[in-house]
Amino acid sequence: MMRKPRPCYAHKQRFCKEMADFDSLPDGVICLIFSMLGLAQTVAQCAMVCRRWKNLSQIVDTLTFESFQLFENRAESKRKASSIEAVVSSMLLKTNGVRDLKIAYHPVVWPWIDDDHFSEKNVCTWIQHVKPSLEKLTLVDPNRTTPQPGKLIHLSDCKRLQWLNICYGSIPNIPLECHPFSLLKTCFLDLIVITDSALMDFVQLCPLLEDLTINSCPGLQSPHIRAENLKCLEFLNNLGNVAPIQRLCVNAPKLVKASLSYVKELVTEGDGISALVLMCHVKPRIQSMPSLNSLYMHGQNWELDSISEYIRLATSLQQLHIDVKLEAKHPLRIDRFLGQLQHLNSLYIGSDFFKVWVSNFQAYY
Repeated sequence: MMRKPRPCYAHKQRFCKEMADFDSLPDGVICLIFSMLGLAQTVAQCAMVCRRWKNLSQIVDTLTFESFQLFENRAESKRKASSIEAVVSSMLLKTNGVRDLKIAYHPVVWPWIDDDHFSEKNVCTWIQHVKPSLEKLTLVDPNRTTPQPGKLIHLSDCKRLQWLNICYGSIPNIPLECHPFSLLKTCFLDLIVITDSALMDFVQLCPLLEDLTINSCPGLQSPHIRAENLKCLEFLNNLGNVAPIQRLCVNAPKLVKASLSYVKELVTEGDGISALVLMCHVKPRIQSMPSLNSLYMHGQNWELDSISEYIRLATSLQQLHIDVKLEAKHPLRIDRFLGQLQHLNSLYIGSDFFKVWVSNFQAYY
């Protein structure tokens, strides 16, 4: 059997040189590589290499402007919103077709300086420039006091927007000029000052919304969320300066997973919920939970009646995690407490909840 001749060393060297020649790559491949870089500062440095790269940098579809990374070598005192505004405007407005955009200003002074945030005019200009192609946006703007309705109006003009994360800002009401967010499926509202009615109106403008996360939003008291296609809801109220939500009403027939923190009462039908995570005591007002197979309860100030009600409703429960501290402690018959859970295959009971007296299934805590 004849062996296949090996290529000579010269041929190998020439082949490696050709593969290593970045300029031989098609424009589309280089643009893909630039887009994977993400950080706008790195893309700008690549644009300085040659004319071709400069032209290609203008059609990169993923850009990240983040103050911690853009100004890491500058003095902390010089890091202002106006500085990142200038960087964003000088580069973003030269691009064409940005699909994934992140603009985040993180002030280094705590508490933050008043008026040290983006101007609404500049933000609206950025959104106006990318609205034909924008699909995913993260906007961190430390404006917490002054409503800026122009942002929402221009965002509603982004007809391809599917993913949105806005952090800080004030939304006392939804402007009448807002159009529906017709393709938006995922939304994060972080530290947004928003009212119950404004939240309800915003969700109504998102007919395809599937995932909604609301994180420590001051102004909410007893919000009512109606969303036909909502599948996952996270309602986190972790910051100490944000008052607990008194009551959360959820009308979402397709809801599968809910995660709640510092919500005092949950009102929902619950038919389709399969996973429920409760990080603090949440009183249930739920008709039934026949599909629930995973229940996680954690935190302080729980009432035994609430825990019992969740377990009573969850007839198909497979995974149960109880790691809570009760306000009042009473003896408990564990066989009566968990006896109806015929499908249970995973159980965790925290030591602070109770300890079991094995001989007669009596538990004390």
